[in-house]
Amino acid sequence: NGQLVESLEQLNERELEVREQHEVIYQLEENLVNINKNLPVMVTGATGFVAGWIIKKLLENQIVVHAAVRDPKDENKISHLKELAQKNNGIIKFFKSDLLQDNSYKNAMDGCEIVFHTASPFTLGLKSHEYVEPALKGTRNVLNSVNNDSIRGLNLAIEVAAGESAFANLPYSLNKKSSAS
Repeated sequence: NGQLVESLEQLNERELEVREQHEVIYQLEENLVNINKNLPVMVTGATGFVAGWIIKKLLENQIVVHAAVRDPKDENKISHLKELAQKNNGIIKFFKSDLLQDNSYKNAMDGCEIVFHTASPFTLGLKSHEYVEPALKGTRNVLNSVNNDSIRGLNLAIEVAAGESAFANLPYSLNKKSSAS
């Protein structure tokens, strides 16, 4: 009975994860009409699960993707993204970026109109306070890099793992044009 209850709890957690992931994609689909297809869009944490779905939707809509990754030469991590680009006749460019390094995203952001920030450092076995601080520092680094004339919007959709498997989606959009008025 204990295993059954644990299995049901895991199923409920997984169902919640799927619903939240679908919400991120739904919000993206709603906003695709507002994206200038002549300018690239940057995605941080491009090899992550949520980022993969965002990239897929962008490529399906012929939007050039600047994929920020730790190691653009690691084919094991990026091959699925290259396949997505090929299947959709899309363009994806990979940029070496480190979430915890200042100015690491400047090259990837160059010429982009919108940034989707999904990167968050996480290692299994860490307690929440051990990855919250690096996640905040990383988000600050991305925000500091967004101070760029071409960037019109920032969207946060961050995966956060707590314990074995939990998912938190924190959608947030910053539109510089509307905040200036």
